[in-house]
Amino acid sequence: MTFSFSNLSLSGIEAAAGSSVLAPGKYVVTAKTAKVEDTKSGNGKVLKVMFSCKEGVISDNINVYNPSAEATKIGLEQLKSLLVNGGHPDPDNIGAHGVASIIGLTVGIVVGTDTYQGETRSKVKGYCKPEAVTKATGSSSPAAAPAPGSHASPPAVAARSYGSW
Repeated sequence: MTFSFSNLSLSGIEAAAGSSVLAPGKYVVTAKTAKVEDTKSGNGKVLKVMFSCKEGVISDNINVYNPSAEATKIGLEQLKSLLVNGGHPDPDNIGAHGVASIIGLTVGIVVGTDTYQGETRSKVKGYCKPEAVTKATGSSSPAAAPAPGSHASPPAVAARSYGSW
């Protein structure tokens, strides 16, 4: 049988639900992809992790190397929080296990918002144990997010410090 796009019929096929970016709140998510890429400036490395759950998707960009020692320190702290809270079997030695060992980790996340160049977007603000989310909400559905402009971090969550970059 030869395939011809002009003969393709989608009758009887249901459209897949689109993925939406997670709104502010707390969620239990699973890491679906993870890869290390050059930063936009080309002088650093960022770990890009895409998470999903039934409510939607979100990506996080974690600095793993940056000419700024402070940016690198913050990024490595974020990575360690992801690994520890996600139950990685050897979070102190992630290099020996490779980036692929992040895929499949289930972790709690706190989603907030960030404004960049006048656009407000959802952003991973911290990681926590999945139990902290389900205990607070009774499910993986979002818990109430902190009020906009609030800098308080929920308990048991590794909060981020973004510095001035």
